[in-house]
Amino acid sequence: MTILIKIDDFLFELFPETNQDIAQIKEKLIEFYTVDNVKPQVILESDVIKVNVANNSFSGDNPVYQKLISEFEKGNLIEAKELAKELISKNPTNSEFHRLLGQVYSDLGENEEGINSLIDALRWNPNNEYALVMIGNIYARHYKDIETALKYYEQVVKLKPNDHIAINNIGANFLQQGRSNEAINYFEKALNINDEYPYSYLGLSYAYVKKNQFPKAFDYIIKGLKKYTKKDEVWKTLMGQAFKISETFSESEIPDELVQIYKLKIEKAGNRIILIEEDESIPTAAKIEYAENYDRKEDVIKFNPKFSAYQHLILHELVHLELTLEARENNHNKLFVSNAGHKDAFKSFIPNCLKQLEKKNFPQSSIDKVVDDLFHGLNSQIFNSAPDLFIENRLHNKVSDIRPIQFTHYTI
Repeated sequence: MTILIKIDDFLFELFPETNQDIAQIKEKLIEFYTVDNVKPQVILESDVIKVNVANNSFSGDNPVYQKLISEFEKGNLIEAKELAKELISKNPTNSEFHRLLGQVYSDLGENEEGINSLIDALRWNPNNEYALVMIGNIYARHYKDIETALKYYEQVVKLKPNDHIAINNIGANFLQQGRSNEAINYFEKALNINDEYPYSYLGLSYAYVKKNQFPKAFDYIIKGLKKYTKKDEVWKTLMGQAFKISETFSESEIPDELVQIYKLKIEKAGNRIILIEEDESIPTAAKIEYAENYDRKEDVIKFNPKFSAYQHLILHELVHLELTLEARENNHNKLFVSNAGHKDAFKSFIPNCLKQLEKKNFPQSSIDKVVDDLFHGLNSQIFNSAPDLFIENRLHNKVSDIRPIQFTHYTI
């Protein structure tokens, strides 16, 4: 068989004892690739070395190989190790046997032996992707040697520059090791190849959560959901991550900071004083009391901390005030009023409902309360529905970092 080895830095990673001397490399190659006293033919070309080696035939249905796979899958690593050694003694040129032995060593915690076996796997087949990834994992996870790990991971990228799954998996390995920056680099490479692969968006989201960059983490999840619309387990995982980000984000200090920044902006622009007060008695997450309506100097926004992500609703009320001030400045403000005549007209539309309540012997005071609640509730809904759409659009565009909890309020 012919083994092609590029003359580059990675060659000297596989044969480090040669001190990057081509003459020594040739001698080392002849020594290593001599099988059963049969020396290989080593041909040096401009950028590659060809090594012609006597081939050892192997059949996949070999009973020793089948037993090795079976013992490994059962977790019987000691037995698997001995079987792998037996196979290598009879088939020394088979890269995959060396790779399997390296994996067994690694699982046993014998990482130095694991690396040696995996290096042998790569010497017999420099394109053994699994061996490259495994060595990278050992250096990154067990030795925290990211620089060396990258040498092997980058070989995978060179071999399969368009394999977004392989590249994404490297990012996932870095993420498991807490190396968010390196993980982000590989997830982004994977997305540049295939921007519809959901696990790259998910990986980027996890990485930015680890960096406490919740809005950015959320943004990647939303991009992933826009690309991946099939409502299966993957979609559920993306949605679950969106809600987790929202919950974690709402418990951080960032939403309160966003509220204060926006409050100061409106106070300065409108020459106002705005008070934000906690009030567990109000039935909604937040409400605004305009200064003019209460004959005082300060606008007051009350919020109920019992509601989740209440900061979003405080911002919502602040934008209500901001739009009011803008309309007033342009003489576009309108007064929305209702009176007893309007309520009587409303009652004339629901006589049957009122009669049913009377038949059930509800006291008149209770019936009047139902009418009041319906009348004022519908008025409030009609008055607020259109402005609320503009308010949420403004928040989405102007306070984009609030999107994680804005999303929660409009999806639950």
